[in-house]
Amino acid sequence: MKSKDLLALAVSFAVATIVFTEAATTLAIAAIAVLGYFVFYVRSRKAIALTLSCGLSLIAFETIGSIVIRRAIARDYLPGRDHRMKPNPDKGINSDGILCDTEADAFADDAFNIIFLGDSFTFGLLLEDSNDAFPFQVERMIRARRPDLRANCINFGWTSSSPLLSYRLLTEIGSKYKPDIVVFALDLTDFHDDLLYRHHDDPMERSASAFMLHKAGLYNFYLQLRQRWRLGRLWSGLHGESLFIPDDRFFAVNQPLSLSQPYMLETEIQLRKIADYCKSTLNAEFIVVFPPRSFQYSAVECPDNWERHSYSVLGPFVRQPFVWFDHFKARVDFPCYSLLEALENAAEFPLFFRDDPHWTAAGHKVIAGAVMDILEKEGRLNSD
Repeated sequence: MKSKDLLALAVSFAVATIVFTEAATTLAIAAIAVLGYFVFYVRSRKAIALTLSCGLSLIAFETIGSIVIRRAIARDYLPGRDHRMKPNPDKGINSDGILCDTEADAFADDAFNIIFLGDSFTFGLLLEDSNDAFPFQVERMIRARRPDLRANCINFGWTSSSPLLSYRLLTEIGSKYKPDIVVFALDLTDFHDDLLYRHHDDPMERSASAFMLHKAGLYNFYLQLRQRWRLGRLWSGLHGESLFIPDDRFFAVNQPLSLSQPYMLETEIQLRKIADYCKSTLNAEFIVVFPPRSFQYSAVECPDNWERHSYSVLGPFVRQPFVWFDHFKARVDFPCYSLLEALENAAEFPLFFRDDPHWTAAGHKVIAGAVMDILEKEGRLNSD
């Protein structure tokens, strides 16, 4: 193929990427077509050698990189699909793998015990002092207001948890902590995580290539390709997965609710299971709170978020999950509260880290204050 022909081909595909919205898919098809031309038609030795070399290098990178990533995760988390925290007294994690400086037998029946379920936001990831996590701030607020209640707040949150994983944890050890109330802090990515954990045995599996693409700001292109990959859908069908799992963890804010709802049902099922368990076995009240991510209400919070390529700040669909939440709370018989207004109207700033989506200590304080308002509204802090 002459140089002028290559130039014409490159221009043609450049035009195609401008005309069509799926640039990543167009470029992938073009690359495969050109590669096939040189390998199978021209039979260029250089092209064949380059293809084999790249393929072997990718396999080696994925194999070694995935091992490194798994070992790094395994330093703090147990292997398996629940990836719970390992007991570590030096980090305040008790024998149940809970961020708690005491064991379960320290909690009495006549005390006012609240279990907080959730992911890294509930856990308090990146805080310099774990006691600034909102469950512990709620505990201090209740003790200051109602010392007679002997309040204890137990933080069951851990990184990348979800309603499904929280339900399993609660059913295994929740009764040991004798809760009067169980509060679940729902996160935007729980919808995707529940689907992932429901259909896959090993959520600790990570792609080294996907990690590098994420760091290079090319992860959206990777997601586009994965979503358009026919073999991926075929693989899901062969393994009995009737619902294809979106590769986009932020699908709920990147498309209309009508397209997202089928993928949000699993989370609704798990929240209902937690509520039923609280009522039938723990004899505890169940409350769901739903805080927003920064980009759902603010253009100035968390400006350098490492996830910023995965969503549109104040985009047209960013509040669709709260529309779903309004519909959800009308269908259930347990209290559900959106915390969107609490963060949106907060006087404190910043509530999020500059380059990470998690809350600062000030953000946790706002969340704790909102939870206190909910407990008061539900009549749990009134004097007897």
